[in-house]
Amino acid sequence: MQKTLPTIHLKLSWLWYLPALFIDCMLTYPLLRWTIRRSKRIPFDPLVDTGIILHQIITLAIWCLPCYYLVTKDQYGEIYLVPSIITLGAVMFCFYTFQLAIPTKNGHHYAMYIKLIGPLGSIALNYWKVQTSNQNLYHIFLMINYDAVFFSQGVVDMCYWKEMLKKRGEIAETPLAPISIVGFLLLYSITSPMVYQGMGHLFFYPLYATYWLQCLYTTGTWIWLYSIIWIMAKVGNDKFNDTAYNIICGSSLYAYVSHYFYILILSVSIIRPYKIGFGPAFCIMFFGTEFIIFATYIPLNFIYELIVPPKATKKMDVDSIVDKSDLKEMEKAEEQEALAAAKAARIEKGSNAANDLEDGLSGKSGASRGANDANEGAE
Repeated sequence: MQKTLPTIHLKLSWLWYLPALFIDCMLTYPLLRWTIRRSKRIPFDPLVDTGIILHQIITLAIWCLPCYYLVTKDQYGEIYLVPSIITLGAVMFCFYTFQLAIPTKNGHHYAMYIKLIGPLGSIALNYWKVQTSNQNLYHIFLMINYDAVFFSQGVVDMCYWKEMLKKRGEIAETPLAPISIVGFLLLYSITSPMVYQGMGHLFFYPLYATYWLQCLYTTGTWIWLYSIIWIMAKVGNDKFNDTAYNIICGSSLYAYVSHYFYILILSVSIIRPYKIGFGPAFCIMFFGTEFIIFATYIPLNFIYELIVPPKATKKMDVDSIVDKSDLKEMEKAEEQEALAAAKAARIEKGSNAANDLEDGLSGKSGASRGANDANEGAE
């Protein structure tokens, strides 16, 4: 046990991202709560919202402990990781504060501009990235900080999707639309990883040893990330088939966890003993692994859903600026505003028609009841 624990991070293989995913979820959970409350226009609560801010500060402080005490070689934890966490805290501060401008009048403009925080935050983190060999734990921990920026940007973008869509629609009707397309192609050409010197470790994000190349590399990541999200929101926001969706999408995490185990089984039991060539071995390995994953996932998922029934989900309307479920509430609010405006106008004229207006509106729903009562009395 004493010999294994200090090097356990080297034995996780492809499963290293599971603890990294857990850490990122813990780091960004306070921001998620804050963003949901602000996007729903919930008034600031001194107790709840102050607790969320303190929760965020404490979470980042706790994350400093393993970075400082576990990465002790050449003091990389103290020199690079702790300052990178401070940088991450500054990036999150921008997410916490800048989104406060979105609910203001014409604040939907900021829902588009807030997308710059993620790319700029990655550029700031690049300052603490050095491509040093034999520092795997340093690279993993720093990569978790990069991922926390991606998580944070995703949280804010999804909560303010409607506002962003409105601003994007306004830009699409201006001369900036073709300019944006040309700008995307230009940035794509500049940020494509086409340099073959000083690449650093291929398994640790970002690549390249030179700072300006790192900045181009991370900026290119964000360009493609935004593009893929917008495209998939347009063409991939439907299940198409419920059964296929539940099997393919539902088994994705299970496939990530188990795929290499099934690859080893096929390799040891079939490929190597029979000395199968590359072509047939590739087909057996690829399709066989997929088949085993689905064949084992379906019964395991069936048992799981018997124990934990799946919750009902609602498709997010990503094509319209306003959710269809909110239309009725907006119509009621508009009717109330129109009634208040009409009443105010009649009061200004010095008449009693405002009271008559209220009586008339309330009497509409009771007119049919009065007619029925009259018929019953006649009978």
